[in-house]
Amino acid sequence: MSGMVIQNRIFFDRVEIDDDTDPNLLNNVNQQTAFDGNVGVSYLWKGLRIGFAADQIFQNEVNFENAAQFQALDFNYVRHYITSAEYKIPLRQNMSIRPLVLVRTVQGLPSQVDGNLIF
Repeated sequence: MSGMVIQNRIFFDRVEIDDDTDPNLLNNVNQQTAFDGNVGVSYLWKGLRIGFAADQIFQNEVNFENAAQFQALDFNYVRHYITSAEYKIPLRQNMSIRPLVLVRTVQGLPSQVDGNLIF
């Protein structure tokens, strides 16, 4: 388990846009701070290791506002899930091959699968 403080800073005056009169853009620098956490667990049995982790578990909302111009930009952190499986195959003394599969899932997006072979 871990906790973290995330600070977002957006320089709206540095954004390159086609229409600089767009009322949806804020005209100043704005920053917000949020607290978030991660949790994970790993289990090892003989040569098999299975792991699971979740990032950004609090799914905090971040709000940037320009009250003088009645403008706002809001977004939420999205929870990420990571699952892994690895098996250690011994070859010789001090040598092994470890196939590893990692699946990353983000809410609302398709999962990503990575396959690795560690020698």
